[in-house]
Amino acid sequence: MVNGNAWRRGFFNSEPQVAGLDSGLLTVAISGRKVSAEFKKTTLMEGNLNTAILGTGMVVKISAGENEGRTAKHNFVVLGYSQQLSKNNKSNNMKWEMRLPVIKQFDSQRYAFVAWVSKLNDPSPLQAVGGWVKIQN
Repeated sequence: MVNGNAWRRGFFNSEPQVAGLDSGLLTVAISGRKVSAEFKKTTLMEGNLNTAILGTGMVVKISAGENEGRTAKHNFVVLGYSQQLSKNNKSNNMKWEMRLPVIKQFDSQRYAFVAWVSKLNDPSPLQAVGGWVKIQN
């Protein structure tokens, strides 16, 4: 993904163009199941904070269809997702207080947390952060 669009390196594809815009600064802190985030940008806008919990190294046994009996290996799978509009709407210093997305118990080797800011009616990421987390349901 580059600037919210799919991109693959290939013979006929040129290098992706850099937007050259100030994308802003996104900071996220997790304490227990509480997520606090702040996005500082030079322009006024309405924005959403999108958060997801990813499971990594997952193996799923396929129980039906043409691949029945085989296993599918996944580098990462979205196990939980949530979105929230900024508290101080139409600001260049947006803030959010929310809880980690709820997930069911899955057999995952590790869990990752990702967060990204998007405009109100456009899911394309403006800025993103992520890292490994320990999940306790």
